[in-house]
Amino acid sequence: MEYYAKLNPTQTILEHTQKALELYKQLKLLYSRLLSNEEWELLELAIICHDLGKTNAFMQKFFYQKLNIPFPLALEHNIPQIYHNHLSCAFIDYKDVISKYGLKNYKILCNCIYYHHNRPETDKKVLKYYIKNCLPNDIENFNFPLLAYNFRSKLNCEFTPYIDIYNNGLFTDFENFKRYVMIKGLLHKVDYCASAGIDIIEDNTRDEDGLSAAEKIKCIYPNLRDIQIYMNANKDKNLIIVGSTGIGKTEGAILWIGEEKGFYTLPLQIANNSIYARIKDKIKYKNVKLLHSNAISTYIREEKENGNTDAQEEYQKAKLFSSPLTVCTVDQIFKFVFKYNGFEYLLATLAYSKIVIDEIQMYSPEIVASILYGLKLATGLGSKFAIITATFPPILGDLMERYKIPFKGPVFFHKPGLPTRHRIKFFENRDFDLELIIDLAERYKVLIITNTVSKAQKIYEKLKDKVNTWIIHSRYIRKHRRMLENKILEFAPNKKDRNSNPGVWVSTHVVEASLDIDFDYILTSMCSIESLIQRMGRVWRDRLYDAETPNVYIYDNHDGLNSVIDSQIYSFSCNAVKAYDGKLLYETDIQNDKQAMMEMVYDRKKNPDILSSEYFKEIVKRIDSLDNLLPYDLKIKEVVKLFRGINSITIIPSSIYSELKKSGKISEWEYKLNQNISMKEKQSIKDEINEYTLELPWYDKGNLIIQENIIYPHSDINLWNGEYDFDENTLKGIGLI
Repeated sequence: MEYYAKLNPTQTILEHTQKALELYKQLKLLYSRLLSNEEWELLELAIICHDLGKTNAFMQKFFYQKLNIPFPLALEHNIPQIYHNHLSCAFIDYKDVISKYGLKNYKILCNCIYYHHNRPETDKKVLKYYIKNCLPNDIENFNFPLLAYNFRSKLNCEFTPYIDIYNNGLFTDFENFKRYVMIKGLLHKVDYCASAGIDIIEDNTRDEDGLSAAEKIKCIYPNLRDIQIYMNANKDKNLIIVGSTGIGKTEGAILWIGEEKGFYTLPLQIANNSIYARIKDKIKYKNVKLLHSNAISTYIREEKENGNTDAQEEYQKAKLFSSPLTVCTVDQIFKFVFKYNGFEYLLATLAYSKIVIDEIQMYSPEIVASILYGLKLATGLGSKFAIITATFPPILGDLMERYKIPFKGPVFFHKPGLPTRHRIKFFENRDFDLELIIDLAERYKVLIITNTVSKAQKIYEKLKDKVNTWIIHSRYIRKHRRMLENKILEFAPNKKDRNSNPGVWVSTHVVEASLDIDFDYILTSMCSIESLIQRMGRVWRDRLYDAETPNVYIYDNHDGLNSVIDSQIYSFSCNAVKAYDGKLLYETDIQNDKQAMMEMVYDRKKNPDILSSEYFKEIVKRIDSLDNLLPYDLKIKEVVKLFRGINSITIIPSSIYSELKKSGKISEWEYKLNQNISMKEKQSIKDEINEYTLELPWYDKGNLIIQENIIYPHSDINLWNGEYDFDENTLKGIGLI
């Protein structure tokens, strides 16, 4: 009789375990120092035993029925099915394990196996009864040469008193925690990879041409910049690097990762896509993967364009973290801080990896707290990190010291030959000066940034008939948003040989990052100091500015105050800007005015009130709550929502939906999705549908949703009964109203 472990592809328990052991040997060869000899032996035993509980008759009957094979055993009891991971511990020779490794390690081994799947608990009396009275009959025909002992005579229930992650000290004693996480996490890794049919558990850091990403950078840029030289020389350190956009931070980060496994994280999906494309196309490093909630769409597009990749295979490798370099959003790797069952897989992988956190200042206090707590756990297991950012709030360094996260820095780098790029002018309790905007926009490229969409729409309406005006914000369907992004890049590219056509763009925070634009003047609503510095980076990006007149106008108009901007941080930021009102901002090693403004807001020595701010208290509160969080208390779906802060809805404006319905597109999509087509074909259709959707904050829901889950079941796309304004020919219109 065959005893099966997996379907699609079909694997017997022996075949699956042998495959997992092959991957284990690869991992041990690559990272021999990751675990002690004792820990490697415990991991091997966990791999050998982890699926033996699948020998139970219930599970084997299920496999036989799926394979359409007559089941040779009779079920002679009425006990409900018991999950295989709960039964697998019965196969451990407990006397031998305790004799060799001690009771503590026996407890760790049993809990690793028992909890390697997230299943409801089994009543211990029922579990013991089954092991003693039913399991011996289930395994009568089972042969398993990977165990050196007679497992039939060794079946036991000795493990049952020790299945208790709350009272075994596994999460309260750090050494126990570390050992448990590493063994269980790597058990997950080899199990997942073996189930997926992966032959190589960790891809080579070198491409087919024999070069790593770091080596390719050195070939492309033989004369490294100061920031790159520094990061390359400090590969063994946790770093905080502060430097303006375009200074070479990305290449420096890859040099810092070197020949090791790395994760490069950014806040926005569009920024992740851009860095991923840059690494593949400019640096010519092909062994990089992209991972975020919509990454599969990128792989499908690449398969269509190149024809030499398989989208599903590439996406699967990305999800299994088998690539030497992964570009991803932080939720993909830092969700382990919520300690759901299975979190160990991520944390164990990070233990032998390097993590790059790009633009940490762009995250909310809640996500910053998750990142800091994650770095605390990951560095405790051996990981290294580099925070690379245009601005760094000093209070984060204080928090890192408070929670014993080791780091070097911050170290500051500046663009050579560009000591000054911005002169600012602050208008207290004043709104935008429309006459000034019109005057400037008739001669120059002018950018307006507001804190709210409604404010941007109102300004656009006042300007559109008086001067050449466009508007961009978050409330356009994806198709139109991309058109506008291309238009603004065409209007104000960061190039020396660009056109001199004047005009004005009204925008929101969507232009703060990821768009390589360069305007002549910016007029912005007052905001937090880190956002303000980001916004300044959209004007005179790579040009020296030393004129007596300002090129940055800042209006204290309270736009979005308390709704999208913390009032305390806003107030602190106003004070910092006032101190430099009318001044030329220097960015040199001797004088760094932008960092000085950051310190006036976020340095506890220069602004003691930051310690009593909601911003600081929220970070501390979240870190402490994560530290006190009970293990396995949350489910993975809850964790994803918690980490991403999912408080938005996906909508299609009713006018767009009507046009699609009239053209026959809706019927075409519905018909195709009901056919027996491949996952990639379905995903391509869903991607096409998503081009006509946009995200709205949940608090804006109102009563305008008239139909939910439209076009296909569980789409989470809602029909929105609000007005929508956009002309695809002129690229004008204010979007969702």
